[in-house]
Amino acid sequence: MRAAFIIGAGFGYVLGAKAGRERYEQIRKAGREIATHPAVRAAAANVREQAGVMGGKAAHKAGEVGGKAAQKAGEVAHEARAKTGEMAGAAREKVNGRRGKAADEQLMTM
Repeated sequence: MRAAFIIGAGFGYVLGAKAGRERYEQIRKAGREIATHPAVRAAAANVREQAGVMGGKAAHKAGEVGGKAAQKAGEVAHEARAKTGEMAGAAREKVNGRRGKAADEQLMTM
């Protein structure tokens, strides 16, 4: 019983594989015929051309946006440097004022 099952399964596999290969070859041949059809080739060329145009536009827009972002970053950095300089100057004046006040107090206690 078991041997008959194994033989039957093997036979079915061989027949199925052969039928599957034939169907695969049919599908492959039909795909090749479709791909070589003039209308399909023309449509594919049109799609490639449009993709190139759209890609160029996208690259141009990305360049514009990137340039604007770089300009804005430069402006922000410049403002930050100016503000930092102002804050450092104010801190320096405050420290110098405290030193002067401490020195004055020290002189007064002598």
